[in-house]
Amino acid sequence: MPALALAVASLLAVTDPSGDELRRMARDWEARDRSDLARQALEKLASLRTARADDLLLLAELDLQHSDLPAARRILDRLLREFSSSSEARTLETEVRIVTRDRLGLASIHRLIEVGRGVEVRAALAKVFPDGAPNGIFGIEYYELLAGAPDGRADAQAGLLQLMRAHPKDPRYTIALARLLARRAQTARVAVSLLEPLRGRPDVRASDYHDALDLAQASLAAAPADTVEETLPPAIDSPRASSPVVAQAEWPAPALPAPAAIATTHEVTVAAIESTPEVAVPAQASAAAQAVEDEDAATWIWDQYREGKRLAVGGDRLGGEALMSNVLERYPNHPDALLAAALWAEFLHDPATARRLVTRIASADRSAGALALLERLSLTPVVASPSPVTIEPVSWSVQWVNKPGEEGLSALKSVTVPVEWRHVLPNQSMLGLMVEAVSLDAGAIPTQQSAGSGLGTVAISGLGRFAGTSTHTQGIAVGVAWHHRDWVLDVGSTPIGFAMQRLVGGIRYAPTVGDMDLSVEAFRRPVTASLLSYAGRIDPATGRWWGALTDSGAALRVGRYRADSSVSFALRATQIEGTGVKTNDMMSARLAADRVVGHPIHGDLSLGAALGFQAYTRNLLGYTWGNGGYFSPQSYSTLALPLEWSRRQESSALRVRFAPTFTHRHDSGSPWYPTDASATATAIANGLTPVVTGGTVSGFSVVFALTYERQLAHGVFGMSVGHDRSDYYHPVSVSFYFRPGALATTTYEPVRPYMNY
Repeated sequence: MPALALAVASLLAVTDPSGDELRRMARDWEARDRSDLARQALEKLASLRTARADDLLLLAELDLQHSDLPAARRILDRLLREFSSSSEARTLETEVRIVTRDRLGLASIHRLIEVGRGVEVRAALAKVFPDGAPNGIFGIEYYELLAGAPDGRADAQAGLLQLMRAHPKDPRYTIALARLLARRAQTARVAVSLLEPLRGRPDVRASDYHDALDLAQASLAAAPADTVEETLPPAIDSPRASSPVVAQAEWPAPALPAPAAIATTHEVTVAAIESTPEVAVPAQASAAAQAVEDEDAATWIWDQYREGKRLAVGGDRLGGEALMSNVLERYPNHPDALLAAALWAEFLHDPATARRLVTRIASADRSAGALALLERLSLTPVVASPSPVTIEPVSWSVQWVNKPGEEGLSALKSVTVPVEWRHVLPNQSMLGLMVEAVSLDAGAIPTQQSAGSGLGTVAISGLGRFAGTSTHTQGIAVGVAWHHRDWVLDVGSTPIGFAMQRLVGGIRYAPTVGDMDLSVEAFRRPVTASLLSYAGRIDPATGRWWGALTDSGAALRVGRYRADSSVSFALRATQIEGTGVKTNDMMSARLAADRVVGHPIHGDLSLGAALGFQAYTRNLLGYTWGNGGYFSPQSYSTLALPLEWSRRQESSALRVRFAPTFTHRHDSGSPWYPTDASATATAIANGLTPVVTGGTVSGFSVVFALTYERQLAHGVFGMSVGHDRSDYYHPVSVSFYFRPGALATTTYEPVRPYMNY
């Protein structure tokens, strides 16, 4: 009797209508970009006593796609408890490992394909996936990467076919296989056959379906007449008769148009990275379009579109927008250019602009791709766009810094406003132009000699005619940069308007080496620590200018960054020089590591440690003639224990950082006038001791920083507040910034131009 009861219970578990309905609802909502409602359905499904291992895997994969690693790990624990021997448990273990420990390893494989090193893909995949391809959604990415190897297409095709048969009710696997087949004329017709039963199904994302179909039609249209078509195993040659894909008739037609796609920062999946290079190519170029532009123009346009979308999927939406801007500038009325721009607007979730662009194409020139886009847009409610897709790759920031100190000497209030414009060149390199407005103010020069004796040669010559005058100075820095792949080269000038200008620039090489982050740089940069070091100052006693320092040298940085931990090392050696200032040498090193230790308040809490060391040949901290006005201890050691909490949501991000730091510092004695022997002799003759006594001191400081970012229609707007507090140093900084194309969940940094003037 118990055996009979168990059998009945098992049968009910398999045919539970509420479970089937929830699974169907989850697939429908996810296809409509309503991940919130898909999650609700899957969470309810997971709470049922009839929940299956594959139900839990679907929920965990949704969590991973939305960067909710704690939730995915909880589901993994449940799978290991309740379904320990299931393939789903092993699959989720692999997926969690990839998202955490091997994220950069997977990214490096994408990089191999991008730089044309496909012969290394198989070995790299074996390293990241030692047990072979995962059986879940990451399996799609595995086989799409494998297809990038010179001999990998056949194995990738067989692997995706196996995944499709293992997941007959999940159309994502069918579309992935069709997408691969659609890239070759020999298999494009099979791809069309696979896609045909998916048309109109509510659990299929329309854009994925049409992109794959357009690609297949384009391959067929471009195929020579004598192309020999290939077939797949008989099990799927006839999709209506024997395909494991559920036929359209088995799915109820939606009663209402699909809801508008909701723009999220997580929807760009790994599978899209490999699919975008060949999607959305018009099925056929009409005779009218060919009369306007030749085939080379259309090829160039779609090359730009594919590269732009690849950049955006990889996180560089700015670069993608620059490419599309270039397309419209070069071919403002070309049908292919308008279609590419419309598809780009759709990709940015701006259906109003997409409609406007695609309707500019003459009816006779509308390809199958254009007609398919119009059909998709007709199902999308018109929502007023916050602004048109003006693909302007301009970034800016405003930063205010207040460094308390002696009025007229070490105090400094500064405002900087860098604005950078980028333009993509035909060879896929990028040109960057920057203009940076700078305003500096150290307060008025003291009117009493006792207060101003630490400035210039006031101590031996008196205040002179400049006493009481303002130190406010302002100027505009300009620069130009060129970068291509792993290289960046820049040159420019410190602000024009300062009393003294300097030519500055640098060259940086930052290759991808496995899962390591590496950067080697040679540079000449300004020292912006004070008014004296950055702009130069006038000696009130003599009217002579000195200062305006540059820091020239080399730097090395290497690190390994993972989802829940990081470790890095940096080394820097430079020489600092300026007008009337003693030349100085500096060496610094820093070793840092951190790790996520918890997830309070739905965020990530990380704890780290950082060891730092600096050493300068001379102490030139003072503001008397010949000194540089910058922090230059002979040894300075630090131990910081940063505690950081961050929370990332679909359209915003917040980070709070608190870093207590223990310091040990040694300063040597500092001459008042290190470059002027006669001034030193005069001071001694006047009974003075022209040396600042050095010493050794240990201390404690605290750094606090808060950064908030918000995703807007065409980029990220953010604000950052920082405060350092120690016995002798407590600056406050506030900045606002805008970075076009970036995602709020991947930045946490104000705009950083190539140049630093």
